[in-house]
Amino acid sequence: MRSSPLFLRHMAAAVFALLVGACEGPGLRKDNSGQTNQFSDWAPIEPAQLAGNLTEVLSGLPLKDAQRSLRNNGRVIHDRVTITDRGWATIERINTRDGYFGIQSFNTLGSRSEFEAWVKARFPRAKEVEILEVIPVTHPRTAVRGFAATMTGTNQQDQKFRCSVGYAGYGEARLSPTSTDIFRLEELKSILQIMLCTTRASASLLNERMQRVAF
Repeated sequence: MRSSPLFLRHMAAAVFALLVGACEGPGLRKDNSGQTNQFSDWAPIEPAQLAGNLTEVLSGLPLKDAQRSLRNNGRVIHDRVTITDRGWATIERINTRDGYFGIQSFNTLGSRSEFEAWVKARFPRAKEVEILEVIPVTHPRTAVRGFAATMTGTNQQDQKFRCSVGYAGYGEARLSPTSTDIFRLEELKSILQIMLCTTRASASLLNERMQRVAF
């Protein structure tokens, strides 16, 4: 399957704009629970400043347009970056004791069916989207809740593309080698979303990258 760099650039830009467009600020926006949040303007930052060790997560990939926005006066840090011609990544991190995430995000992180619906919604202009594989996201040290997927799609010009997509929440250090999940909303401290489109994109390779997340 061949995916032209020009097509991937346009597709990634369109999906990235769709994902974060509603957060453009300053201004107010309601989340899925109905809570009103305030967002600051997006400000440029250096890739090394991205939260969650995101520079290492995306090591070897060309990055540009790293930016940061603050939610509710800095209670939550929201970073985003473009992977040139290949996709994007965003990460949100609770920055104060009274910061929080909504229950809808927590539920989506724990539901494979909701995750698959979320993946398909990232490609609103595609004629066809097929999810080939879904695996739980894992981490060697941190409690985590979420999934990664391998998917293929066809655009309006009948061009084929292949992507790996990840959506995972991270908590504190794992309590034991067998205790890996985040069981309560209060334990959720960060949310990472990644889309990476290449001819060899796979959920397992993306999961390996996501295991580098660190706080």
